[in-house]
Amino acid sequence: MEFKKCTINGVSYGRAYTEALAGLRKRQGVDVEAEGNIERELINQDRIKMIDDLRKLNQSSSDYDDELTFISTNFVDDLNGQNGPIQKQSNEHFMLALALCHSVLVEDDPKRPGKKLLKAQSPDEAALVGTARSLGYAFQGNTKKGFLIDVNGIRKEYQVLNTLEFNSTRKRMSTIIKISEENQPPKALLICKGADSIIYGRLSKKYNHSNMLESTSKHLEQYATEGLRTLCIAQRELSWSQYSEWNKRHLEASTSLDDREAKMEAVADSIERELILLGGTAIEDRLQDGVPDSISLLGDAGIKLWVLTGDKVETAINIGFSCNLLGNDMELLLLKNTLQEEDIKALSLPPTINEDFNNDQDLINYLIDNYLSRYFGKTGSIEELEEATKDHSPPDEGFGVVVDGDALKLALSNEETKRKFLLLCKQCKAVLCCRVSPAQKAAVVKLVKDTLDVMTLAIGDGSNDVAMIQAADVGVGIAGEEGRQAVMSSDYAARGDFDAYPEDYDPTDPKRPKISQYSSEHVKRKSMTQQTQSSPITGTTINPSPTTNYYKHMETSSSTGASGSTDLEQQAGYYNTKEEQRKSMIKSLDPRKTKRQSQQNPPKRRSVLDLFKRKSQGVSYYDNNSIIETYNFLNGTTEDLPNSIRTEEIAMEDFNNNQQKFSRISNDTRRISANYQPNR
Repeated sequence: MEFKKCTINGVSYGRAYTEALAGLRKRQGVDVEAEGNIERELINQDRIKMIDDLRKLNQSSSDYDDELTFISTNFVDDLNGQNGPIQKQSNEHFMLALALCHSVLVEDDPKRPGKKLLKAQSPDEAALVGTARSLGYAFQGNTKKGFLIDVNGIRKEYQVLNTLEFNSTRKRMSTIIKISEENQPPKALLICKGADSIIYGRLSKKYNHSNMLESTSKHLEQYATEGLRTLCIAQRELSWSQYSEWNKRHLEASTSLDDREAKMEAVADSIERELILLGGTAIEDRLQDGVPDSISLLGDAGIKLWVLTGDKVETAINIGFSCNLLGNDMELLLLKNTLQEEDIKALSLPPTINEDFNNDQDLINYLIDNYLSRYFGKTGSIEELEEATKDHSPPDEGFGVVVDGDALKLALSNEETKRKFLLLCKQCKAVLCCRVSPAQKAAVVKLVKDTLDVMTLAIGDGSNDVAMIQAADVGVGIAGEEGRQAVMSSDYAARGDFDAYPEDYDPTDPKRPKISQYSSEHVKRKSMTQQTQSSPITGTTINPSPTTNYYKHMETSSSTGASGSTDLEQQAGYYNTKEEQRKSMIKSLDPRKTKRQSQQNPPKRRSVLDLFKRKSQGVSYYDNNSIIETYNFLNGTTEDLPNSIRTEEIAMEDFNNNQQKFSRISNDTRRISANYQPNR
């Protein structure tokens, strides 16, 4: 996560060329590579100037120059007071709010003596606190009373009275700070940060200027179109008597034995009102390297992609263009409760379509019927869906569906609309579901899995993806900055950095083809029978393996992507009989042979994309069920494996002696991971 822009007191700061902005410019026919190079060079020049100006203002800011991602020379000028004392004070209050409203912990950095690491519950929070630190408002750590903050070289302790935690229902968090001034009674300052839709509904009508609110709202909308994740920052000053009265109710709620969470949320809700808006932040969640190439490869393999995201519609569309999910030659079929004027013109819909229907359900029904009949000549009948279910040919590359959360709720509200919606999605190359909840993500995966004759694979990296991962046939959790909830709920775990190969990997090595060279010839089968079939995944003619059923067309729902590939030649294990398979596996697991080959050819690190390709092309991976079958098959025992098997690298040298249960099977030089979860 990288802090890119912010708006303070109605003034926008920050310069960035984001991936979503590149996607937007790509839609407009601009050469984004050339434009991006020019813009990045200008940004780098501004960065150098900004760092010099910050060093003049604050000597301690140079300690974290390498972490600075927020580039704005105007911000430093205003922080120096060049735009008047009001804007200077607004900028100071805003940065101090970022340094105080959080739940970050500080640790010594073992790799950089004298510097601190920020440990946060979310990468967004670390980006906010880290940016404040780079600009001279450094959170130094916790004290007995609260927080220690270094402001331009001057350290001050702030007493934290209460912290009202963030959750997916509240969509905000607050910190209450005690303010003590000489010869003045103490006060309490509540600092709140959260989604703009939540904060704007809690602002004071009396103490906020309408012009400032309007400017901030426009800035946040612009940030969203550039693919940035936005938050609003606001505050409220309380007298000590107001705080004391509220704190009594908060203590009562926190010690309640009945409905404790609901009571605490109600008490928090009562004080997080009448706020004064300070501004908003914009953070970029960058794509992993190689994601566009990976998405293109998955599409070329016949795997259909459904992207389920909580981002706004325009943001998601721009990201879709930047990662090659969508293209300029693609017609986007929008499903929204309210269509913009440009959307109506682009789709050749009646100008008064928003007013022609009594309710949103009728509008969504009309849009689905209109798209089906006009572009695909279908009515959405049961027979058409059954026919489409049997057809695994690649969908029309000229169309993509974009649906927001409200419209998706209506599309799944009844069986008829659900059937037509699914048929529409089946005809299109890509489906983009925006502003969807975790429950909606799972509902979409379940709909595809239960209705279409496909195998579903869900990929996610955050807690919001857990339900989706568990609903799919195969779930992949990515371990990264978003935590490990997705990993703990998945069938397969992947590292968040997607290092498919070591640094010394040579893509020109003939034994390890380039990603672009990956083709159907790399999956030649060892043995073929007279009866063959055409694979809907690769388009090649293949022999169904007796040990796998992965020839179904694969539908992938994802919140992220992966990169990398590997040569499958001499890796695909297809055997005519179980006895042949058994002999081959026992031979490959000979401890002397395994050890010798491992020394000669150390195993390559695999990527998530490699796993997808192996699964989709029928390579015999050992999943939750087949690992037990394989173990029993080789050892002649019916003893189950332990309930929990971790995916650590375990050598199989003592396999024949049955000295240990196994979580990885070594087939020559590769390692196959399995995670046994019998209750799943």
